[in-house]
Amino acid sequence: MKKIVSILIIAMVLLTGCGNIKEKHEQLIHDYFACVKEFNVEGLKALTNGSDEANLLKDAQDELAAFNDKETYGETFVEEAEKYVKLEAEKFVESYEINKIEKDGDKYLVRIEAKIRDYSDINVIHTPETLYENYMNTNAEEVQKIYEEEGETQAIHHIFSKIAKGFFGSINTQIKNLKPKDVSITVVLEEKDNNWLITNVY
Repeated sequence: MKKIVSILIIAMVLLTGCGNIKEKHEQLIHDYFACVKEFNVEGLKALTNGSDEANLLKDAQDELAAFNDKETYGETFVEEAEKYVKLEAEKFVESYEINKIEKDGDKYLVRIEAKIRDYSDINVIHTPETLYENYMNTNAEEVQKIYEEEGETQAIHHIFSKIAKGFFGSINTQIKNLKPKDVSITVVLEEKDNNWLITNVY
């Protein structure tokens, strides 16, 4: 009788341990996708230990870095760029569902079915450079006046402020109208220093 009770206790402990690990892994996945949606770069870095392979925000970060220069583009253009990137992150993953979690040696593989927007479908008709040139050519007198009264930097910032909403607004509209696609994702979890991290997403 004592032997049976001992076996039952051991089984319960093992099941509880497995349940706790499963809960930790599921919570890690939920936190990860919340960081993606909120464009929480620092939060994502903490969950992935800075791994580029696990960073679904990398493209958005690179895009923001390309425009995040107020000295070159001016405040208005950079603000519109930030709004665009945050919308891109917010709309990227429409929904997701954890199908199963599999042990793979020291790692765990989380199989996920998700609905994701494919931003490669977005059509950028005019680049900022083209819009800048067009505005300068069609509003030469206005730009010249600002240049003479306030200097070259202010004239440049003025042009970028005028094209910002048109450029990013066009992309934002396409993002909102994009239909999400069904995608299978695998998230790799590894334990490092008693802490579970996401080390790859594919």
